[in-house]
Amino acid sequence: MKKIVCGLLLAMGSMFSVAYADTNYQVEIIVFARDAADGEESLRSSGDLRYPGKTIALSEGGSGPFQLLPAANLLLNREAGALEQHRGTRVLLHQAWLWPGEDAAHATAVAIGAGRQFGSHREVEGYIALSAEHFLQINTQLWLSRFGSGAANPANTLVLPAAPTAGMGATSTAANDNYTVEQLFVLREQRRMRSGELHYFDHSRFGLLVQVTPLAATP
Repeated sequence: MKKIVCGLLLAMGSMFSVAYADTNYQVEIIVFARDAADGEESLRSSGDLRYPGKTIALSEGGSGPFQLLPAANLLLNREAGALEQHRGTRVLLHQAWLWPGEDAAHATAVAIGAGRQFGSHREVEGYIALSAEHFLQINTQLWLSRFGSGAANPANTLVLPAAPTAGMGATSTAANDNYTVEQLFVLREQRRMRSGELHYFDHSRFGLLVQVTPLAATP
């Protein structure tokens, strides 16, 4: 898997210079899951999982910031196809949206929900927050849950944070409906980025590809 992703990164190259604020961008992500050994250790507590105070869900059908872009705008179809062809790998989400190049003090976290639905939760949830000043920076926290059927919110289950609805923040926790979380894996990372480059975030259970592309200014 790592050889495939490294090959994709090298093929993309560095197409753009360092990004700054006051530029509009297209943010594109691919979230994927992969098979792993069932005996792998998972989190025993979900207490540190939360959405930042300024978290939104992406909207559809608009033309402004944080609007989902149509499939025709996607730039990483080749990369998504390569992941799909790899045995034991499933692409859970491939989408892009407009981002207004906020600085760190005004950064908006975008809620992510990917994969199969289990009550009000998805296989992979969490957020991605970007900021741009002298450099691009990403702060991401995603968690992959393995669900089992069971009574709603029994005493021994891991309770997941409530995901925000479109345009609304949420930091409270919510019961897992009629499912229990049997295993929980977290991918958490903060790093600098360069615009136009494809970035890979790795976990043994799942992964994330991110590309942030500056858009030409409107005359």
